[in-house]
This record gives sequence, C-alpha cells and structure tokens, in this order.
Amino acid sequence: MEAAAPQNLDDAAGPVFSEEALYICFANLCLRGGREGDIRLLLRAARVSRAWLKAVHASLPLVPGIAFPAHVTGADVLAMLMRVAGANLKTVCLEGCRQLSAVDIGRILADLAARCPAVIEVNLTDCEEEAILRALAVCAQTTLGAVSLADFRALLLAQAEEEGASRCPLARLLERLCLPRLLLDADFAPGRDALRKAVECAIKDAAAVYDVLLLLLLTFHPAGQDETITFDSNQQFGGRKRALHLVAEAGAEEWKDGGPALLASVLTLAGTDVNATDGNQQTPLHVSAAKGSEAACRVLIEHRANVSAQDEVMRGRIFI
Repeated sequence: MEAAAPQNLDDAAGPVFSEEALYICFANLCLRGGREGDIRLLLRAARVSRAWLKAVHASLPLVPGIAFPAHVTGADVLAMLMRVAGANLKTVCLEGCRQLSAVDIGRILADLAARCPAVIEVNLTDCEEEAILRALAVCAQTTLGAVSLADFRALLLAQAEEEGASRCPLARLLERLCLPRLLLDADFAPGRDALRKAVECAIKDAAAVYDVLLLLLLTFHPAGQDETITFDSNQQFGGRKRALHLVAEAGAEEWKDGGPALLASVLTLAGTDVNATDGNQQTPLHVSAAKGSEAACRVLIEHRANVSAQDEVMRGRIFI
C-alpha cells in the first residue's frame, strides 16, 4: 500500500470536478471490489487536491473486499483497514503475504472484529504457518466462546467427529468456525517443527499458548496423503529435550510475563510427563533448579514434578 497523501495539497491542482462528481467516480471504483490496482489508483488520486483527498476518504469505506500485495507488512494492513473500516467490507485477501507474523495476524483479526463487523472471509492461503495457527486459535476462541485454556480444550474436543475423541480434525474445526471464515490451502499442515516453534513463541508471548494447545488438539490431513499429522506434548526436539524442558529454560523476565507458567499448565493438561528426561538425563525440574529459577521450580512442583531428597542439585536450589 502506498503512503498517505502529502500535506500542502493545492486545491487548484489537477482537473476541476464538483465534490459530488468526485465522490460518485471514486465510490463506483470502490464498489468494483477493492482490487489492489484500484486501491492503488485511489491513493494516487488522493494526492491531486484536498477535494480529491476528501472524496477518496469518503469512498474507501464502500469497498466490499480488499486484497494486499505479497510484500505487505502488518502495519500496512492495519493502516489500510482503518481507511476502509465500516459495514461494507466483506472479504480480506492476504494470500501469499508471508511477511505477516502470528502477532500481526492477531492484531489484524482483532481490528476486523472491532472496525469491520461484516467481514465473512479472510484468505490466508500460502501465508506462514505460524500466522495461520494464530488465526485458527483466535477464530476458534471466538466461535467457541472459550474463556480459559481448560474451557478451550473441552469445547474444541466437543467438535470432534467421535464422542470421547482426543483430537479434532482441522477440516471439522474449519466447518464449525463462524465469521470470519478462514480460507486456507487445501493441503495445509504445519511442519514437524511447528510445536517447538510455537512453544518458543509462547514463552515470550502468552497469547501463543493457545496456538500450542491447538496443535496438541488437532489432526491434520494433507490433501492426497494417507498420513495423519499430529503433535504430542512429549515429543522430543534437539538434544532429546521436550516442550517442558524449553519452558524450564525460560528466563526470569519470561516467567514474570506469565507465558511459561501458562505453558506448563497447557502441557500437563495435554498429558506431558513432567518427569521425563532429556539427553543429559535432566528433568525439567533439574533444568530450572540448575538455572536458579525459583518461579519455574515452584510451578513444576505444583504440577507434581518429583523432588528427590538425594539429589544434590535439588537440595541446593529448591526450598520446600
């Protein structure tokens, strides 16, 4: 998207049209659908004069749909959504916008909910998987009316195909999502490293804890493949570390912000073995004790981490 119109516009510059004529012209252009080229043309027209700028700004909320170029940033999208905000916007196309992060998508969806209540579809085809997961988590929370992590888990599992199922197929969730509908690649499935990335993100950003829980509760069925992809809270990463080891390694600032504590709750809720060891035969409690993280140690103990009186590391670091 192009920058806003420059200051000091000269009303005498360019062709002279009545204000009504300008509005009709630009309104018709907006009603054509908000294609990227049309929006670009409108933003250029806004530079002609103050009268043109006023007519463009009055017309933009009539756009029924808007598409963004692949190089767009989160700030660009939010700035443009402020201009087209209103009850007429129905579709937002972010296809191929791979610079948008999970945080960007969270902010965009929140902005759409606040400013553009009539949006029925957001196209996230070929976006980054972290951004897609955040969109799924945000829309699932809204649709299900989840008010807590435990609530989110129970309500999401209630959408599963079979009674008592431990996971919900992605296709089933997409069918259940209310507005806005999310348009994804037919074969969308996160990479094998998705859980580690989501856990590392959630350590620094508590909002991503829902992304982690979503990965642990969904099944993914890539188009044309027989394989079903799932994620397990006990799976091992590099050095045979597990998700809870990464949580135990978090620094004091992250623990202060609350992300690791929420993650510990999510992981144990999902059946994590709190006493599982890594490649160095260290449990998450060993790791947090060695770092001298009292907050981490207390949370892990609350989740029934085993404290051995014979363990020198524990004896020196943990006070019960």
